[in-house]
Amino acid sequence: MSVVAEKVIIKMMMSVQAEKPSDMQASEGGPVLVALSREECLRLLRSKRVGRLAVDVDRRPQIFPVNYAVADDGSVVVRTEAGTKLSYASQWWVAFEVDEVDREGRSGWSVVVRGIAFDISRSLDHRSESLRHLRVDSWAPGPPSRRLAISPEVVMGRRLVSSGPGISPHRGGT
Repeated sequence: MSVVAEKVIIKMMMSVQAEKPSDMQASEGGPVLVALSREECLRLLRSKRVGRLAVDVDRRPQIFPVNYAVADDGSVVVRTEAGTKLSYASQWWVAFEVDEVDREGRSGWSVVVRGIAFDISRSLDHRSESLRHLRVDSWAPGPPSRRLAISPEVVMGRRLVSSGPGISPHRGGT
């Protein structure tokens, strides 16, 4: 892993640690930022089909929109072709993000998965074979020839909700 990628990951981890539910405060009548449980993060991940894969390419971050599916263990499987994603993500640390934003309600959520990505396209191990069977609905033209699986080390998420009766920084009203 490059020094730049390590610094970015450390900074992200520190910011998440500083935003534990017990540290969150609702401003008078304002929104509340709530940390999500792993279970809620996985549920939200499964509710979408398009996310963003962040890859370190020559010490510079690049982000790609991708179609994906989520396995029972939280692994994220991405459909791709030979090229930048496959070359730079395979057997390397990556981040994957999916979100939903309600512009009018000024609310939403974001889930991030960080882990090592593996090219499972031709691997013969049982886990890779199982992950290849996940259905990844592709929006891109052409056959789904290659797949990356992200083995999740960190799954974290946050939700921005309006404060009000029944909503606290600890429960999030979810």
